[in-house]
Amino acid sequence: MARLHVDAWQSAYRGLVPDAFLDGLDCERRAQRFRDALVPNAEETYLAEQSGEVLGILTVGACRDTDVDHETTGEIWGIYLAPKHWREGLGRTLCRYGEQLLSLRGYLVATLWVFAGNSQARRFYEAMGFRADGASRMHDFGAALEAFRYRKALDGAEPLTAGVPGLSFRPIRGEQDADALYAVHAGRMAHDQIDPFSSFEDVPSREGLSASLSRAVAEGRQGEWLVAQVEAQVVGYSQLECWPEDDGTWVYLTLGWVLPDWRGRGIGTAMLHWAEDRSRRLAAAWHPAEPFELAANASSTEKEATALLTHEGYLAGYTVLELSLDAATPVPTYPLPAGLEVRSVRPEHLSLIAASIGEAYRQEYEEGRFQESYDPAAYAAELSAPKHDSTLWQVAWEGDQVAGQVLSIVENGRAEVFEVSVRPAWRRRGLARALLSRALRRLRGRGIDVIRIGTVSEFRTRARDLYSTVGFRVLKEFPRYRKPAA
Repeated sequence: MARLHVDAWQSAYRGLVPDAFLDGLDCERRAQRFRDALVPNAEETYLAEQSGEVLGILTVGACRDTDVDHETTGEIWGIYLAPKHWREGLGRTLCRYGEQLLSLRGYLVATLWVFAGNSQARRFYEAMGFRADGASRMHDFGAALEAFRYRKALDGAEPLTAGVPGLSFRPIRGEQDADALYAVHAGRMAHDQIDPFSSFEDVPSREGLSASLSRAVAEGRQGEWLVAQVEAQVVGYSQLECWPEDDGTWVYLTLGWVLPDWRGRGIGTAMLHWAEDRSRRLAAAWHPAEPFELAANASSTEKEATALLTHEGYLAGYTVLELSLDAATPVPTYPLPAGLEVRSVRPEHLSLIAASIGEAYRQEYEEGRFQESYDPAAYAAELSAPKHDSTLWQVAWEGDQVAGQVLSIVENGRAEVFEVSVRPAWRRRGLARALLSRALRRLRGRGIDVIRIGTVSEFRTRARDLYSTVGFRVLKEFPRYRKPAA
């Protein structure tokens, strides 16, 4: 790296920078500067290599200038090529890659500095879409040299909307945004008819939101969040998540919310368009040549969000149903099928329970469509978390094999039956209904009146019908919308 950097300077700046300075460049001192810069990770440096040979160096990072918005402005600190590889298109490749890196980190603008007398470099950056923004500074290399700052808006970096004076967009700042973003949720609770007992509403806690923001900044994922504000008031925000499904499709989910008083002004549409464009860019960078699609959520009571998604071409891929058991509804008793027994859950049972759950859902989605990857070991570890009380669980055994399970959790004064599943070999024998009945009676015995359960409307096992036989009724629908990426 140091040898290439010195060679590039001596070749590119000969006749511009005094010979005495260029001839005094030292590879060892340059190497130490690279070591010092890379250790604190204040900048990101990338190499273009071929067969072990370093052909070029790209360095990007936060903009170092004091007169810019540091939340939205990143900088290409330098692009240096081995002189024998000039005019091979490598400079364009590194420049585009630098722009992409800055965009993925949430920057809306890229800047860089060029010597005023370096006409070749200035023509190159102008051809790449950069323009001088009027800023300049002087350098002393034994003679005074002027440098100009160039600037470029990153493609798709900032959503556009009209008719809202004072509206601007920015990436998240970190944990300090938690109160403002949580206020967006608090401000929409009544209007969107958010159920505080629901496990399916997209409403994070203040503490959970703070942790997510801190984690996103620590991992360099600010570019996956967008904050909308009018003057100093945050009026909405959105974020992106992605995961692979079993059919090989990557899903890019947009979660976004706008305060009710600011809806109908194009803010939500602008954020959705930004998220779609950002999703395409992320997919191209992270999963090139792999299939992906766009996703978004809106419940049956989020009327404006539903209208926006359908207008933008989203269709419901499947629908999650949340059901509730009325406190006055008696729970019927159903016997276990012959040959099965319920045993107390011990820690060594968790891996068998997790494996049973994985087998039960294996054929619920046609050809893996909409089915997320499942790791039995990870799920077994999750079931061992302190929040779970296994004395509430009902697990049926036949010999040393788990036949089915109904698992519940009690949090914040309400219970959720979060797992009802039976392995294929034990289905159609009344096992799920018997286990569910036992689990509900156990919860009622603990004095729990609010009991919820969820299912997917399209499941082949028709779990909704089962739940209705023990008294559950549908409270709300949560369609999971999808849209082709093209």
